[in-house]
Amino acid sequence: MRENSQVCEPTAFLPGGIKLFKGVVMEKVTSSVETIEGEAEKVLDEAKSRAGEILAGATEESRKILSSGFSLDEVKADCQKIVETARKESEAATEESRKKAKTARQSAEKMVGGVVKKILTKVTGEI
Repeated sequence: MRENSQVCEPTAFLPGGIKLFKGVVMEKVTSSVETIEGEAEKVLDEAKSRAGEILAGATEESRKILSSGFSLDEVKADCQKIVETARKESEAATEESRKKAKTARQSAEKMVGGVVKKILTKVTGEI
């Protein structure tokens, strides 16, 4: 700002009641705009730098993933093995349940047969 500038009557009015004085306010505005532009450039530079870091990290991570040795065919084969093992275990468990059910059914039939004989014996009076 100028040292010897005298404040005189406003030369113009801006929205919000801001008064423009000959050269005085313009120096402040220019200084503020320059400060804001400088800060904006710093923020933009930091953002570009950070974006570069993120891209470099993502590129490195993708290289690691691609070189990790996993192939889609291997994963599919492993999945197929897991499914096949689960199917065999399921079939074995089902067969075991069928056997137990058959044994229980036969046992129940024998019990029913024995109960029927006892009832008939009592009804017919045989000892």
